Amino acid sequence: MAHEMLTIELPYGPGTLSFRLPRENLLMVVEPAEVAPAADPAAAVLRAVREPVGAPALRSVVKPGQKVLVLIDDNTRPTPQAQILPSLLHEIASAGAQVDVRILIASGTHRAMTPEEIRRKVGDEIAARYPILNHDWADEANLVDLGVTPKGTPIKVNRLVTEADLVVAVGGTVPHCLAGWAGGAKIIQPGVCGQDTTNMTHALNMVSPMPHLGRLDNPMRQEIEEIVKLVPLHFMVNAVLDRHGRIVHIVAGEPQRSHRRSVELARAIWEVPVPGLGDIVVVSSFPSDIDY
Repeated sequence: MAHEMLTIELPYGPGTLSFRLPRENLLMVVEPAEVAPAADPAAAVLRAVREPVGAPALRSVVKPGQKVLVLIDDNTRPTPQAQILPSLLHEIASAGAQVDVRILIASGTHRAMTPEEIRRKVGDEIAARYPILNHDWADEANLVDLGVTPKGTPIKVNRLVTEADLVVAVGGTVPHCLAGWAGGAKIIQPGVCGQDTTNMTHALNMVSPMPHLGRLDNPMRQEIEEIVKLVPLHFMVNAVLDRHGRIVHIVAGEPQRSHRRSVELARAIWEVPVPGLGDIVVVSSFPSDIDY
């Protein structure tokens, strides 16, 4: 008796990879929910920063003469910064105050992005108009020691963060295998911290008995948020994306409260019930293939 064979395709880089298996051997194809993306991402950004969660509107906190530092994630993350930054930076400029704006790529302990990668990430106009710097985790001279957390994690952070009058960050809220969910405080740790800080928070995974994916009560996420209590982060913009990397929601405001709200919205897309555990699981890490 012939088995009915199924072809399964998984996204991989710019294309796909496929394989075949008998239908009776397939437990489930697990995919994020299909949802409608935001009709106007630029308008969604403006609405979020003008009606933030747990914080005043962004325009009201921009003051004349301020040094404004905008933190963004790097090209290992799918956050479409080129769609978000123009509206965000326009809102900062429209406050009517002459401010000094710099962009710092919160790359953690990843390698520096090249000029071409930066242009693709932020768009040609932003790349040409604003100074954009890579965080260098290995440059001890450019790290400031802010002490330790109650658990003893040393807090060493990029000097630009401590010198800025206003720190605004832009990240994406998707599930994360170590921190539970990306976004929020992760833009600081590991985003703009030194290796000592990052080693300590990541080591918490080795001694944690719980699965971390999709959980906000895991020890790594909790320690990251302890760190952010001692590091300047005034305003957070969280992008909730669909499986195609399109913006579905933008939530902005106080870093922890806005992140929690973005996680609530993201769960409806990214959390999928499964009928049981498979003997073999074939996984695509798209759109984070650059890491794996």
